[in-house]
Amino acid sequence: MRDEIYHKDNLKVLGTLFKQYREEMGYSLRGIARSNNLAHTVISDIENGKNHPNTETLKELFDTLSVPVYLDEAFLLEMKAVLDAFDIALYHMDYENAKEAYERLRSNKKRLLHSPLRIDYLLTVSIYETMVNKKDGRESLEQLEGFHECMSKKQRQLYNLTRGIRAYRNRAYHEGLDYLWANLEAKADERFHVLTLYFVALINDKLFRNHLCIQRANEASKFFTKHNNTLRKMEMESLKAKKFIDVSDLETAAQTLRNLENIARLHEDQPTFNVRIKVLKAYLAYSEKRYQSALAFLEQINVKKPVYHFLKAVIYFVLDEAESGKKYLLKTVALEKDHPESQFVSSAYLLLDYSGETVDEKKLEESIDKLLKDPYGFVNIRLHYFVLDMIINYYEQRKKHKKALEVAKIWLVITKDRDFYATPTIYSRLKS
Repeated sequence: MRDEIYHKDNLKVLGTLFKQYREEMGYSLRGIARSNNLAHTVISDIENGKNHPNTETLKELFDTLSVPVYLDEAFLLEMKAVLDAFDIALYHMDYENAKEAYERLRSNKKRLLHSPLRIDYLLTVSIYETMVNKKDGRESLEQLEGFHECMSKKQRQLYNLTRGIRAYRNRAYHEGLDYLWANLEAKADERFHVLTLYFVALINDKLFRNHLCIQRANEASKFFTKHNNTLRKMEMESLKAKKFIDVSDLETAAQTLRNLENIARLHEDQPTFNVRIKVLKAYLAYSEKRYQSALAFLEQINVKKPVYHFLKAVIYFVLDEAESGKKYLLKTVALEKDHPESQFVSSAYLLLDYSGETVDEKKLEESIDKLLKDPYGFVNIRLHYFVLDMIINYYEQRKKHKKALEVAKIWLVITKDRDFYATPTIYSRLKS
């Protein structure tokens, strides 16, 4: 029964925990050994994870310190069921049930941290903070440092997945890939394997590695179909549509969007997908040079976010309607208070400057600093190159040629390993 609840190596973590409490309380190793009629070398091996302690010995050791340890199988089975429910809910993007399971685990925090489920609990807290709350999740991961060898294959999968997601959230994309690639060979739990593919696709999207992104998104989408995981399948299909547009396979992109619309009709309770489909249809129309249609799709989106105003502004400039373009740029920067880190607000300041409007130099420099901190943070590759062009133009106009050269070098470095390249022009490339 115990083997079904936790991996035997998980007990080694409790040996380390015992050592921590013993030293904090000032007990000597030999003194504890005498109290429990054990050789001090046996206890030393338990504390240092050199053997598998049995639960009876662990209970006696913790009792010596008057510190509770929770080894009751009924309690552990109950918590294991909650952990499994959390995994299933997280996998299916059922964040309401994931939160409910998470809160149940948090209410048993002290007991779980003093049980063989300590590793499972810390992993769950970390992935919830990272994936659902979109926070750092570092504290729980740090408590697992040094215990990698105590984990089961499934736990190592979840650990690497969590580290990969955390790096992705922190825009450390190459570091994230290192953790996730290590996971692709480990298939102890198919759900974590598929989520690994999912985040590998998302990172490759951020790096504009279009064909790799399509490949991984397609693999993940097939698994999600197999598991009837509709919401995550829609995520991957919308990502594929975006990438097909980026590689100019517009026919496949259009077909993918039609399929997405059919699925979305069955999930009217997910309005964000309908917004995403409209954005993708606008992007497709833009790529097909149907600019008025692109604007019409964007006008259907009643969401106050900088990205939508900025995209409208860009299209109006392409249509040589500069006044309308400036109007939407001003609407974009008006949202800065609610979206202070938005790259589209920063880009709007640059485009205002480029179009001849007077913009505070300090604001322009701040905008450039934000944009260069995350050169991968744009909706698509054309906007990425467009913004880099504007930064180079900004420096050239002010005779700061060394700065312009530095940006051009950044451009070349991050273009080197991509499967799309465009030569530097401004509005003309937007129309291409």
